Amino acid sequence: MSDVTEKLYDIPIDSPLTEARRETISKFIVENAHRFPMPIEHSWVDGAEPTLNLVTKPVTWTACFHHRSVEVSGMAPRWASMFLTKKLREEVRGHIESILQHAGFVTTGTAQA
Repeated sequence: MSDVTEKLYDIPIDSPLTEARRETISKFIVENAHRFPMPIEHSWVDGAEPTLNLVTKPVTWTACFHHRSVEVSGMAPRWASMFLTKKLREEVRGHIESILQHAGFVTTGTAQA
């Protein structure tokens, strides 16, 4: 069986990702992991558009950093795609927006569906 990936939303940002902001994001995730609804791990994928992977088994949330937005997707095994509920999507969006606000990318909750 293959994984199901679904684009969830875009979050506008005021400026692009920098190495300092990337470090701030990683530190924030480690220090606040206890605030997430389930155990969380994170990793970065380098490239033209760096991507932050947030793993909350069995779901992997990806935050792809574009120049003026962050594209958030969820990926889960087909059997677990039912875990991508609207409530969980909104909860994860709140956590991701908090991370972005802490790192200085956005000043208010501005995600677009």
